Amino acid sequence: MKLKSKSDKQVKINTPIVFLALLLAILLWVFISLSNSYQMNMDIPFRLVNLPPGFSSSTKLAESIHLKLRTTGWRLLALHLSSGFVFQVSGNQLMESGIISLKDAISENSWMTDDIKILDISPDEIKIDYEKTISRQKKVSLLANLTFKDGFGLARAPVIQPENVLVYGARKLLQQIDSIVTDLMTFENVEKGFSEDVRLHSINGVQVQPEKVRVFFDVQRIVESKIENIPVEVINVPPDRKVVLSPAEITIGIRGGIEYLGRIKQEECKAIIEYKDIIADSSGYVEPRIYMPEFISRTYIEPQRIKTIIKRY
Repeated sequence: MKLKSKSDKQVKINTPIVFLALLLAILLWVFISLSNSYQMNMDIPFRLVNLPPGFSSSTKLAESIHLKLRTTGWRLLALHLSSGFVFQVSGNQLMESGIISLKDAISENSWMTDDIKILDISPDEIKIDYEKTISRQKKVSLLANLTFKDGFGLARAPVIQPENVLVYGARKLLQQIDSIVTDLMTFENVEKGFSEDVRLHSINGVQVQPEKVRVFFDVQRIVESKIENIPVEVINVPPDRKVVLSPAEITIGIRGGIEYLGRIKQEECKAIIEYKDIIADSSGYVEPRIYMPEFISRTYIEPQRIKTIIKRY
């Protein structure tokens, strides 16, 4: 049996004390460091508020302003950890020229405490034009990044409810807006359908109702199949002409969600040849145009080109 020496026992006793002393030293260093003053550049979301009732800004406003400030490390840490604060400017400060000084608006922002010193604001002033508020319906556009587990994918386009939202603002500004986009969503390794409430991206100077929409993602296992013996139809043939096809039927390879592919009927897939396409192609072979149900993609046509013979009556 090996006996522990006195020095071994002393090392075990002293180790926790060393770690504790080191931790206290680090905490003391952090406390002293955060108590010092620092300069920092920040981009702060900017919002114009308190315009006259029934009026909106017709000026396209910046989404943020740039601040150069000096404050303690503690305050900087608090600013980084906090969320949702914006730099608000009241429309009540509009001068006759329509210009607002952002420096004069500092006192309106409660998060700008006395221990924060503003060294620079860019821009330092903005010019505002405003007109009566109107409303328009705008389509919602989805921003989303999705990755799927192997063998899965979207069986159809995402469904957004509602598809359109009411946007309130100045006519001049609303004319520049084609659609209202959602905040970016990211989902990984998806293997089944789901729905999600998503906030609409805010645009400075306008209001959107509702502020959120619901998005439905139809995720299914993606499979491949084929539909055989689809008749090829020739359309817009002159009365004194007849077109003979060889072959007169084709096979189409299809790909899509397993639930949709299982319900596809042969008559839902169309193979069409325009008579004018036959005339325009001197080779005597034409590729038919394929019309298929929504959410189903084509993988191949067999044969890809059809031999055509025109007969005169």
